[in-house]
Amino acid sequence: MGERRLCCPPLRRLSGVVIAGVVADRSGNADSLYPADVIYTVNDKKVSNVAELEAALRSVKRGESVAVHLERLGQLQFLVIEIQ
Repeated sequence: MGERRLCCPPLRRLSGVVIAGVVADRSGNADSLYPADVIYTVNDKKVSNVAELEAALRSVKRGESVAVHLERLGQLQFLVIEIQ
């Protein structure tokens, strides 16, 4: 068997929510989510699965912003994202 290749760099943490796809961002905001981003927290609430991500976002109203701690291409980042 040949060498096994990964689609993404190894993650820094064992839990989080992987973004599989996104709807086109029409706002022109550079601080957007991209496929393969891994979300670890939303407004300091740990998210390990989709249900926890949905719960963290449920109290946020349209037009409000959230602080998201994520990993992108092997780098940890904080983004402030406005909920559309």
